[in-house]
Amino acid sequence: MTQRFTDVGLPAQLAQTWFAQVLRDGFALAAAGGSATFSAIADGVLRSLFPQHAPDRDPGEAVQHVLDGSSRFTPGVSTVLFVPARRPRGSTGPVELGTRRTSRRRT
Repeated sequence: MTQRFTDVGLPAQLAQTWFAQVLRDGFALAAAGGSATFSAIADGVLRSLFPQHAPDRDPGEAVQHVLDGSSRFTPGVSTVLFVPARRPRGSTGPVELGTRRTSRRRT
């Protein structure tokens, strides 16, 4: 991934920062009850790096070039959906990942 970053004029060390921010944003979104694909979050975070680190570069094709490199991640990482995590009502056990309610029952 670092090569992809330097290919588009971004510092190589930003690859780690970018990935950490993608995970942070994905988990924050899930904690708030939202969901998004890894690539949608990765795209947004990557675009946010260009104004400061490569202001003369149009992020359009550059973002696609970097994200094409993320397909080399394991399928579990590159295709994961950040989905809401929830704890079953009344449970003090671990949080269930990947479950989603379509409607809420009120008791």
